[in-house]
Amino acid sequence: MNEMGKHAYLIIAHQHVALLNQLLSVLDDPRNDIFLHIDAKAPDEYLAAINQNLRYSRIHFSPRVDVQWGGFSQIRSELSVLQTAVETGHYDYYHLISGVDLPIKTQDQIHTFFEKHQGKEFVQFQQPTISPEKLSRVKTNFYFQEKDVRHDKLYSTAQRILTKVQRILGVNRIKHSNLEFQMGSNWFSITDSLAREVLTKANELIPYFKHTQCADELFLQTIVVNSKYRHRLYHPEFDDSKLGNMRFIEWVDHAPRDLVMGDFEELKTSPLLFARKFNPDTDDQIIEKVLSTLATES
Repeated sequence: MNEMGKHAYLIIAHQHVALLNQLLSVLDDPRNDIFLHIDAKAPDEYLAAINQNLRYSRIHFSPRVDVQWGGFSQIRSELSVLQTAVETGHYDYYHLISGVDLPIKTQDQIHTFFEKHQGKEFVQFQQPTISPEKLSRVKTNFYFQEKDVRHDKLYSTAQRILTKVQRILGVNRIKHSNLEFQMGSNWFSITDSLAREVLTKANELIPYFKHTQCADELFLQTIVVNSKYRHRLYHPEFDDSKLGNMRFIEWVDHAPRDLVMGDFEELKTSPLLFARKFNPDTDDQIIEKVLSTLATES
């Protein structure tokens, strides 16, 4: 099945179904198909509330994964939704976003942008060389992948002890690897060619990342930096720029903060295409303002 000229939106969602429906509505376009990964923990009521009756875009659901923060399950969910899209057709671009993201440009503007830069890959890199601290995520085994060690004192303490023991013993899982490891944002916009390369390389890289902490921030970057796609990056500098993946994200204490009305003017004038994250419990006015602006400009 040939879907050239179309885009695939890959959405990973688990909360705020009303916001997800607003996102689906604004993506509804004859040039888009939408692929949803819904966290396996989401209740039946959440699934039932998803608006599947869009006017133009087809919605496809990928096999569900129980996703845990920092766990390998995050990569599994991304591969699940990417695999579903690739098996459905050939798309010009595959955009990975979350269910609490919104585009900040119209679909005409987004499609025009990617037509102009056809063949470029939109993958963000943090810095020229991954820091020793971040590389230790791969060197050391993190055994409690599917436990949220941020909020569970027992598993957090156990992991800290095991990490210290492994360092004393000189454990280095990548000692004999010739791969260059890199990291950055897990959200991307990539071509059909790279999407298929990711799925091809996945099994080869899983042994490295299955016990890596927050591996979703290293997975795609490591594939790209060890391939020809490194030379196809839209923003080739590894400088933590938002231009790398064209996403407006504000980080506070190692987490993306909720966007509020105070961010609107910057969003409005930004050259970027997507923004995250929105939270109706924090500020629903910014959501309505972004959506109404898009409707006016469409």
